[in-house]
Amino acid sequence: MVLRLTLDLTHGSANTGAYCKARQKLPEPFLQALTYTLGETVEDQALDAWRWHQRRVLLVDGFECTMPDTPENQREYPQPRSQKPGLGFPMIRVVVLLAFATACLVGAAAGPHQGKETGEPALFRQLLDRLRSGDVVVADRFYCSYWMIALLRQRGVDVAFRLHQLRLYDFRRGQRLGSEDPIVA
Repeated sequence: MVLRLTLDLTHGSANTGAYCKARQKLPEPFLQALTYTLGETVEDQALDAWRWHQRRVLLVDGFECTMPDTPENQREYPQPRSQKPGLGFPMIRVVVLLAFATACLVGAAAGPHQGKETGEPALFRQLLDRLRSGDVVVADRFYCSYWMIALLRQRGVDVAFRLHQLRLYDFRRGQRLGSEDPIVA
C-alpha cells in the first residue's frame, strides 16, 4: 500500500481477508522449502567481508511461544502442566538456524514444549542436515555437550559454545587469547 501511494497510484484495500484466505491454501512444506531456499540463496551470495574467515557462521537458539487454543493445537502441543486443563494455551518450542552474515533463516524445527526428545538439543539434531562441512555453529551453553560437539565435528562443522555451567574446567590451562578467552583442546 505504501509503495502504491509513493508511486501516485490508488491504494488497495486495507482488508487482509483475501490475503489470509489465500495464504491458508499454501501447503506448509512448500512454504518451508521456499523459506530455506531463499535463506540459502541470500547467504550464499553474501560478501566474503561479511563472513568470518570466509566461512558460513550459523547461530542456533530456541524459544517457546503460545499458540491459538484450537483442538488440533491442544492435541499436538499440550499446554503447560502448571495450567489447569482447558484454561491455557498450547505451547510450542522452536529452534532456529540463522545465518550470521545475512540474518536469514536457513533452518527451523518445532515441537511440543515438554516431553521426551522435545528439548532444544533434540530439535537441533533435526536440523543437522542443514549444515555444511566448513560451517561454524555458535550457540549458548545449553547446547554444549560432548555428544553435540562430536555430532557436529563428524560433519566437518566447527563449534563455538560457552561451557555449560555444570562443567568445571581450570581455565588457567590452554592457550590464552585474552581475559576469559582461552583455546582448549
